Amino acid sequence: MTEELVEHINEKHAAQFMAAYNTGCRRFDFMGGRRSGKSYFIEQFLLSRLAVGQVINVATMTDTQGRLGAYADICDILHESPNFASDYDVTKSPREVRQKYGQGRMFFNSYAVGERAKGIACDWLWINEANNFTEQQFVDLSASARLGVFADRNPNSECWTERNGFVLLHSDWTFNAENLTPAQLEWFAQLKAKAEAPDASQVDVALYRMYYLGEYAEIVGSIFTPANIRQGEPEGVRYYFIYADPSAMCGADYFAMVLAGVADGVLYIVDVWSKNVGSRADVADQMAAWCEQYDVREIFIEGNGLTGKTYYEEQRASFPTLKPYTNTDNKHGRILGNYEGICSRVVFNPDAECMHDFLQQVYEYEGKNSNKTHDDNIDAVNSAYEIAKRRFRAF
Repeated sequence: MTEELVEHINEKHAAQFMAAYNTGCRRFDFMGGRRSGKSYFIEQFLLSRLAVGQVINVATMTDTQGRLGAYADICDILHESPNFASDYDVTKSPREVRQKYGQGRMFFNSYAVGERAKGIACDWLWINEANNFTEQQFVDLSASARLGVFADRNPNSECWTERNGFVLLHSDWTFNAENLTPAQLEWFAQLKAKAEAPDASQVDVALYRMYYLGEYAEIVGSIFTPANIRQGEPEGVRYYFIYADPSAMCGADYFAMVLAGVADGVLYIVDVWSKNVGSRADVADQMAAWCEQYDVREIFIEGNGLTGKTYYEEQRASFPTLKPYTNTDNKHGRILGNYEGICSRVVFNPDAECMHDFLQQVYEYEGKNSNKTHDDNIDAVNSAYEIAKRRFRAF
């Protein structure tokens, strides 16, 4: 690595990595808790490969993840190393880093559409937040990587890295403690305190193991309960939107829909609608009723499957604010990642006519074991919370 980059190398990550690298390993699974510095270390190594003319493909599941995550980090590293950065051109469209006087290039590609996960010739492949990718996507992407593959992930679910020849490089927040803010250190302290409390739930213990210790942990049983779900009447709502997760309503999955209201740092679930038997006209009638009663600014329809895409095409003429919405990450990983936010920042209106029944399904959700029950309602709530996080700074 260049002198400027070496000055900031994380010694704990480097020791693990070089021990594996020197044995000939070229598939690296950086599994660890949040804020452990694993992504930053990978980025520094890949920039050193860029410096010798190699080609790197940085794969993220969503465009936003790439833009605000890996690409932003690379730009920060280059900003901190001005002499090194002077040898490169950084472009935003397309997002790339290119050697001015060599063949080195770093591409940033998103793969929300599985069929695109192939055909990018490179020396090194980095699969960022690997839990979000399928094993087949890994196979297709890695076929074009000449020298090696990096994967990084939080330990909140099993991953295909465990059966594809990757060496596990484990880390936790202590690897990066000197770079954490007081607020981040306090967050870790609270994780530990909750897990060690006499009334700690199995979720509190699992989150401590995952994000504090950086260990893989299973959650068995219900995740959300009447004790950790907040209820209260909406106050100070300044922005209403609808989120809908379609189904065929033929007796299987539920067509879950929530009317959400944004206040200062709080997302109210003002009203709900969830049925697994009915018609599309029933859904449209409910949307229209909410729009008439409330100042609904936007309506989001999950368009992952054919049912959602079809419903969107049918209804967009009737609802000008209708927008398609795509969920790309692992469902359980999405929900678990927002567990604390849902418990602390989402408030359910107890006066909504169907709220009691809606929450009963939420309480039955058991993560990976949710095939025993339905998960449509909590998935709709989680997606509404994701939208609030992306659009409003208070979240």
